[in-house]
Amino acid sequence: MAGWCTAGVIVAGAMGLPTIVGGVGALAITVSGLGFVRLAIIGALGLAPEPAEPPAYTGWATWAPGWLWPFWGIALAAATSAYYHRRHDQGRAAAGPRPGQGAPC
Repeated sequence: MAGWCTAGVIVAGAMGLPTIVGGVGALAITVSGLGFVRLAIIGALGLAPEPAEPPAYTGWATWAPGWLWPFWGIALAAATSAYYHRRHDQGRAAAGPRPGQGAPC
């Protein structure tokens, strides 16, 4: 059972919220980054329609960080997965009850 211990009682679900938030954040960042890259490629190929007014950003410092978002999302997903597996495996075989002992707390 995955969870954390409080006074000898295992509380299940303690790792659920961080992994859910990390997974949703990783998904949102990756999708946003891929959308930015797609729009940049379409604009570079000349396939995008002309905007009604010129874009407000002109320097590379305003759009260059967007190219890193897909990598950031993938790294966040990997870190979230590693956190989940580290916490999930902690309550299994590594800290499982031994003969003659109670809960792994």
